[in-house]
Amino acid sequence: MNEQLATTWVDEKIPPLEPDTSVWPTPTQLPNDLPPVQPFSFACLPDTCRPWIEDISERMQCIESHARRIYSAILRPEAAAARELAKHLKRGDLGNKFTIRETYRKGWTGLSSKEDAESAVEILCELNWIRLVQSNGS
Repeated sequence: MNEQLATTWVDEKIPPLEPDTSVWPTPTQLPNDLPPVQPFSFACLPDTCRPWIEDISERMQCIESHARRIYSAILRPEAAAARELAKHLKRGDLGNKFTIRETYRKGWTGLSSKEDAESAVEILCELNWIRLVQSNGS
């Protein structure tokens, strides 16, 4: 992705960042001869969030949507970065036109590197939140 490209926020109907589950196929019954599934190992989680997620899973103190958000930030950090960028766009923290460099220079959570900002911009472009436009060099 070219850093010289500016990005324009498409301030029209904004599609949700979550997937549209209405288009997913209806689940079918699994055969009885499947091997048992190994339990989830908390050892694969980062040390910083492992105790917190273990506590949540033991007590079930959070609803499913919160658990999905927690795990998606760990397993798909680019989605969390896109959500963060969308939040700042909605607040008006960036102008109508901005560069990728502007997003990572601000040091927002999940957007502190060029790669993070590029992946967030890519996701928001795919969802038609923003569109890339050629910068005129100013």
